[in-house]
Amino acid sequence: SVPVAFFADDTVQLSADVRCLQQQLSPVDLYCAGSCAMLNPEKSVIMSLNNHR
Repeated sequence: SVPVAFFADDTVQLSADVRCLQQQLSPVDLYCAGSCAMLNPEKSVIMSLNNHR
């Protein structure tokens, strides 16, 4: 299972590391390509909750 939370037009994806996050975002990229949807980079953030990178 992928830890994802949705509220209105907001989405939160939780991941243990960058590699896992990229795997989680691959289906999002496919959806955007197929539906002409776009992510807004100005409203997108990556937040690290520990000092592991």
